[in-house]
Amino acid sequence: MIDELSQAVAPFIHSSGGMPGGASSGPPGPFGENLFPSIHEETREGPPAPAPTPVEDKEIFLKAELADDSFDPEFKWARVQQEQIALLLDQIFLADGFQIPFTEVRKEVDVSLTEVMAMYPDYSRIQKLEQIYIDLGRLRHQTPIYKEIIKKFL
Repeated sequence: MIDELSQAVAPFIHSSGGMPGGASSGPPGPFGENLFPSIHEETREGPPAPAPTPVEDKEIFLKAELADDSFDPEFKWARVQQEQIALLLDQIFLADGFQIPFTEVRKEVDVSLTEVMAMYPDYSRIQKLEQIYIDLGRLRHQTPIYKEIIKKFL
């Protein structure tokens, strides 16, 4: 059926400038190849590529954040501090026996930080993030960030 449709439409494709997904008799490209291959033609070898997933490797994420020159240094530092908070929370959750994917921990840190940072009104953004990290390392389960995030997973 598809071949019959392709053959019926083929004479019109070349004269109209071509259609995506049309028959293989479409207009030639600049080097003679067909610009619009037939839907039957396979353009790639092997199985389809997997869908991209969020970065799980924690070191790669931090290196990527630091290497990105499109952000100003203060923003980069804040992102790195935020990532360190997520890493420490991940370690605490694992030590407590929780099997929470790191991407979920990272997401919840991102969501919860605004509310938690409001509890440190006399600090700059960087100071707030540093203090949250210090408190988390020292007080662990008693910190607002731990309490805020753990209730989402219970």
